[in-house]
Amino acid sequence: MKKAISLAVSCLVIISVVIPAQAHRAAQSDDYMVELLLERGYPSDFLNTLIQPQIVDLYELVQEKNLYYLHTYRQQIQPHGNISSRQLSFDVTSSYTPVKIGDVTYFYEITIYVDYDWNQLPSVRGVDAITVNWDNSILTYNDDFMSKDYAHSQKQNRWITYKTWDRPNALSQGGLGINTYINFEEQISPSEWLSADGLRGSLSFSLTPEPRLSMSTAPGGNSTAIDGIYVHNANPLSGSLSFSYQGFGVSVSSGMLQDSIADTKRIEYTRVE
Repeated sequence: MKKAISLAVSCLVIISVVIPAQAHRAAQSDDYMVELLLERGYPSDFLNTLIQPQIVDLYELVQEKNLYYLHTYRQQIQPHGNISSRQLSFDVTSSYTPVKIGDVTYFYEITIYVDYDWNQLPSVRGVDAITVNWDNSILTYNDDFMSKDYAHSQKQNRWITYKTWDRPNALSQGGLGINTYINFEEQISPSEWLSADGLRGSLSFSLTPEPRLSMSTAPGGNSTAIDGIYVHNANPLSGSLSFSYQGFGVSVSSGMLQDSIADTKRIEYTRVE
């Protein structure tokens, strides 16, 4: 009996040491990732809005593509049925991969990162939609697409990755669209289900200047817009939203009980012929 008690105490001591140590290493790892992102110019206000899985994804993207934060200028547009930013945070962020030739630094590639966060959860939680559009005469879609939906599990008391996609639902020369899922539920008993108490998501993809190395990073009187719109389906009787093509862009087919919020960012550059 004494040996069993001694073994149990030893196990408890090991657990009490190992778990805090693991948590400390995880915190150090997160701090290291945030530190690098700050060094690459990402504002602390922006990073503070991201959850840990998003920090990891952004860090890996920055490492893989040698990204730097791109300062852009916000231009608000007013789509129909505007959602308050107090209810839903929606942001379009741009980064760039630089290449320097002589004294000129070019946008070798521009990476678009779009994220949303439901600050006040909607009563209807189904399948919403996000569209992102750009000027295809200046920028060309270059794939590297990734989209993730996150839910904060009441059962597990943590953020989990709910859905992952590696291609958009709609794609044109100057725009793309995705379905984003906010209908997360988890079973806690044979007859009881819990919905998430937090919902958010993000998507990223790359655009290449057309022709490549035609856009200098120095502001020179030229600008181009990246338009993002989140459309919430507030109709409890309908399924997922559908997409339509307008010119070279992508939009959400209009219907009843749709609300939306938008963010447009302008990228300034010098055109190099």
